Amino acid sequence: MYGMHTMNTSAGNKTNIVIGDEVIYVPFVISIFGLIGNFLTFITIIKTNLRKNYVNKYILVLLASDSLVLLSMFVRMFVNLDTVSFALCFSVRFTWNTAIYVSNFAIISLTIERFFAIVYPLQHLRYSGLNRWKVICAWLFLLLLISCHHFFALRKTAHDSVTVQFSSTGSFKCSYDTERKFVDVIFHFPRLLLQFILTFVVVIVVNIFIIIKLRSRYVIIGETGPGEMRATNVLLAVVPFVYVLFNFMYNLKNFLKFFQTNKSQNIFLEHHYWFVVGSYFLFCANFALNFILYSMISPVFRKEFCRKWLRKRATIRPRSTTMTTKDVQTESAKKSLQMKPIETKTAAETII
Repeated sequence: MYGMHTMNTSAGNKTNIVIGDEVIYVPFVISIFGLIGNFLTFITIIKTNLRKNYVNKYILVLLASDSLVLLSMFVRMFVNLDTVSFALCFSVRFTWNTAIYVSNFAIISLTIERFFAIVYPLQHLRYSGLNRWKVICAWLFLLLLISCHHFFALRKTAHDSVTVQFSSTGSFKCSYDTERKFVDVIFHFPRLLLQFILTFVVVIVVNIFIIIKLRSRYVIIGETGPGEMRATNVLLAVVPFVYVLFNFMYNLKNFLKFFQTNKSQNIFLEHHYWFVVGSYFLFCANFALNFILYSMISPVFRKEFCRKWLRKRATIRPRSTTMTTKDVQTESAKKSLQMKPIETKTAAETII
């Protein structure tokens, strides 16, 4: 079943909003592509000298957090844990949002790291000995503390008059509280800030500044031609463009819900179903494409990736099994000529 439908229970005092199966199937296909790409990228970094680059440590964290989000989409195809019990529903929502927080902070850290490496290389070199794993563990711990606001934001849906469910499963056992005002302060606004606003500002502003800085540097020094400068600017411009494309609509939905009078998820879903679903699909695709944006655009990584995964696929021309008498004689002559130097060398070694 596709699209949204409203279904009343037999008692007549409860309404179920049934979401179509496209919300399960499309993210499932996206998750397969993303998980395969993240796995190959992760192994490439671990098994090569790329692991020694401190920038790739942020990419490893990004791949792990994105894979956690994609894995939840993949598992939902077979079992929807949100509909089993409140504890499992809480665990799924907690893991989902925490993984998104970690993914965004990995993007922020990676962007800032590249900014200082490109714009201030000498100053950045002074901190090359800094243990990045300690920095990563510090903000991971901070994000876990922030994610504890789920204990105040999620509630049971057993007594709700309107519930949401997938067409092939039961109703969700938990939902975000939209009635209590303090939930906006401790959950909805921090969630919007960490999931979009902060990352949006850093990615857009920093990458634009890097492009301007590189353009002025090329003009002053004149070491590279306009073609190389244009290619570098295009690669740097692709990152914020793709981030905005895949994240803006989904977070705009959360932004509109934050400022509207009636913030019920059910009412917003009923009136703007395809907007909500379409923005969700783009949001899911974001986690499946990060490995391309932050890894594959690097020529060094592409070289190592091809060396790791494509070297065994080099085509070897098959040798013909049919040989004429002349070919046999030619091969025998070649072998006899190849043996003579070996025999002479062996004799010389014996004499010595």
